[in-house]
Amino acid sequence: MEIDEEALKELIDNLEDWLDEFNAKMKGIIDNMRKAKSVEEVMKLKKEMLLKILDMMPLSASYCYFCILHFEDCSECIYSDYHGSCIDLASDYVKIMDKKRELWRMIDELYYKGEKYD
Repeated sequence: MEIDEEALKELIDNLEDWLDEFNAKMKGIIDNMRKAKSVEEVMKLKKEMLLKILDMMPLSASYCYFCILHFEDCSECIYSDYHGSCIDLASDYVKIMDKKRELWRMIDELYYKGEKYD
């Protein structure tokens, strides 16, 4: 399959915008870590960072070459022939998103619970 240059350009533009926003968010959290007065504060910020990384993963239609190419018309999507339509509950996309949510919950519940390190 040949690359559609317009779809590729839009994808790259979207990813570059995402990267700028992602870097700004990470930098903000790291800057706050530099000001931390306790390990507990660092742990809270690191947990925030991990959750933000998951929240910001570029998995939506704006970051999908095929969604951009077909204007989110799944009936023409070649990717869906191999992975299922992203709106289908049995699709690989839904499975990935489910695992992402599960990892988010696990980090939120387990990474740092507010304990004090003495």
